[in-house]
Parts: sequence; structure tokens; C-alpha cells
Amino acid sequence: MSPPLAVAAPPSAPGAEQRRVVIRLLDGETILVGMTPMLERASSVARAWIARLNVPDGEWPQIGDRFVRPEAIVSVDVLRWS
Repeated sequence: MSPPLAVAAPPSAPGAEQRRVVIRLLDGETILVGMTPMLERASSVARAWIARLNVPDGEWPQIGDRFVRPEAIVSVDVLRWS
């Protein structure tokens, strides 16, 4: 089963921090793959994407509606967002 592209976040208190999980590409572009108010859940989503991005040679992983060249992926980041 593939990790969710976007994680639904329950409403949080005003001013509370959210976590975004993004895939960072060589050109600096980021692709949002998840959002949650909990660091632990965001880390779990990030780890699931790391596993999903580990594809056999010659294959390109699908991220949402895009297929991305594996060499273009720099990192999977968990970012604070408020």
C-alpha cells in the first residue's frame, strides 16, 4: 500500500504548529506529500515515503501525478508550518 499523498489533519488550536512532509528536488522545488499536527506522525509519513522512493534501477517513483527521476530527489523533509 502506498503512503497517503496528503494526510488529513484534525483541527488544531489557533497558533499551533503543523508539520509538512515534503520531497525536495535538486532544483529546490518541494512536493508536499503530507501534513499533520504531530511530529511523530509526520516522521512516520516521511519514513514511508523514503521506503517508497527506494525503487529498482531504471524505475522512476510516482509522487502524486508525477513520475520523478530518482537522481532529482535530494531529501524527504519534515518542516514546521504555522
